[in-house]
Formats: sequence, C-alpha cells, structure tokens
Amino acid sequence: MEVRLYRAREKRKEFTGMLKAFDGNTVTIEEEGTEIIFERPEIALIRLAFDF
Repeated sequence: MEVRLYRAREKRKEFTGMLKAFDGNTVTIEEEGTEIIFERPEIALIRLAFDF
C-alpha cells in the first residue's frame, strides 16, 4: 500500500508497505519489518502500490 499523509510524520509524508490490518479508525502497514499505524483523519491518500 502507498499511504500519503496531510502532515509529515518522522519528516515524511509518504509511506509504502504491506497492508497488515485496517478498521474504522486505523490502517496498519509493515514497512521494512516495522509496523506503522496511521489514524484515519491523518491519511490524505491510500492506494495499492504494485511491486514488479
């Protein structure tokens, strides 16, 4: 998944990783072995990212 945020987190606004979980309030991805949890209101865009 590709996740873009409205405001930077850890000096970044774009994250790419494997979708691990989601519910009505949060989306969790795994990026380079680390799970990152995003709150729904901070997400500007989320979409599939293909790795060829």
